Amino acid sequence: MLALVPNSDEPIDELRHLPRLHVALAALVALATVAVALPVYAGWQALAHAEPRGLALADGAIGPPSSAGWLFLVGGLTVVALGVALSAALILSGRAIAARRRHGFCLVTSFVATFFFPFGTLLGFHTIHALTAPAAREAFGVRRGAAIPTPPGPSNG
Repeated sequence: MLALVPNSDEPIDELRHLPRLHVALAALVALATVAVALPVYAGWQALAHAEPRGLALADGAIGPPSSAGWLFLVGGLTVVALGVALSAALILSGRAIAARRRHGFCLVTSFVATFFFPFGTLLGFHTIHALTAPAAREAFGVRRGAAIPTPPGPSNG
């Protein structure tokens, strides 16, 4: 049970369950990605097997394939690629949280996960809240005020 005492290890306790939740969400994203692959197959079939749609050409040849086939194929492949990328990023983020490394990557991944409604939204905001706590930043080795490193180069002064 978590104690609501200031200066307790509450953020560290919150970080303990986040890796498993990230892997579970990655599995849900992968499952949704597989479901999106069915319209990709339909788009592929629409392009591969163009049939007359009542618009026969002058010599009786079959016309060009429907543009809806391209829409399903390209749009579906884009969603599948994004789903695979998010699923992989969630797994990597879960491992990074468990190892207390790559704080910025974990924050970015949790922000992107918020767009996967409803579970990604819940986990994303919970992760952002847990990772921005001072004790969690300290556990990751992030120095205070070191959110954005300055790039090396000539100074303007």
